[in-house]
Amino acid sequence: MTPAARGVYFDLLCIAWQEGGIPADPSALASWLGLSPKRFARIWTEIEDCWVHGSNGSLVNPRQERERTEAERVYEQRVEAGRQGGRPSKRKTVRKANG
Repeated sequence: MTPAARGVYFDLLCIAWQEGGIPADPSALASWLGLSPKRFARIWTEIEDCWVHGSNGSLVNPRQERERTEAERVYEQRVEAGRQGGRPSKRKTVRKANG
């Protein structure tokens, strides 16, 4: 990838993380990035293979979606641990030592 393509790719990954995907319309993407449609089209040829159509009609990056799924799984585990009082095994140890 050229430096310009890496920069656009990174910007699109950031947008996709926040929005759950990027528009499938190249002119909309060019506008979001502040690039002319012609310049964006040249760059897009280098990075378009990194994106696939998602379930909501937008484009998603498969690797990013795997990372999102893992992050959501870890988040849910931590929420559940919080509901159970954080680190119950350490609390029991502390109670035994003090009590």
